[in-house]
Amino acid sequence: FGKLMRLNSNGTFDAIFMNNLGTGFDRADHIELLPDGKILVSESSECIPYLNGAAVHHLVRLNPDGTIDNTFNLNFTGTNYQNTYKNQTFHPNGKIYVIHKTNKLIRLNSNGTTDTSFAPRTIDHIGSFPNFPNVFFIKIDPNGKLLIGGQINTYDNNTTNNLIRINEDGTLDNTFNLPFSCSGNNQYVYSLDFIENSKILVTARIPSSSGTVIGTVLRLNSDWSIDN
Repeated sequence: FGKLMRLNSNGTFDAIFMNNLGTGFDRADHIELLPDGKILVSESSECIPYLNGAAVHHLVRLNPDGTIDNTFNLNFTGTNYQNTYKNQTFHPNGKIYVIHKTNKLIRLNSNGTTDTSFAPRTIDHIGSFPNFPNVFFIKIDPNGKLLIGGQINTYDNNTTNNLIRINEDGTLDNTFNLPFSCSGNNQYVYSLDFIENSKILVTARIPSSSGTVIGTVLRLNSDWSIDN
């Protein structure tokens, strides 16, 4: 299980931050540092999460010093399975995009309340584990669109690859075309990072030229073509 810690630049523990966390989270799966220094922490198991011995929601926001931000108010009650989250990302527009455990992409306002102007979108995986998509990441590209990767093959009832691009309003960007196939069973896109010179680094399991599914690292150009 993942624990949340903060280190100083010399590798030592940040004593003030750790002291404010107390006994900390029993589990922390995804964290994101926000522009104002606050920290989003989500936990994706079916168990009730705890912070410093007290039950909390599966998505919480910490102040920069490690104390819980009580101004972040999810408009859910309880801390049960239906309120768990798989991943999240903060958008420059001030919204928070979240993969909910009900396999929905939802959008929150900056204070944690649900953005009711955003229609939830369903993400699914049809195969060995139907209706159980593995979403490994959500990223924001330089144009403000969302990139969602993992083991998924339908989005909002559209058949897709395991890496998709979403417009800010949640609609599927149909102009996005991967230069490689990644849609079958045991195939997935595991990670994606924007690197120097406008390149994109992707790790994935995709079919080789012989048809065998293999793990690989790909470098793409800014137009998503393979960098040869």
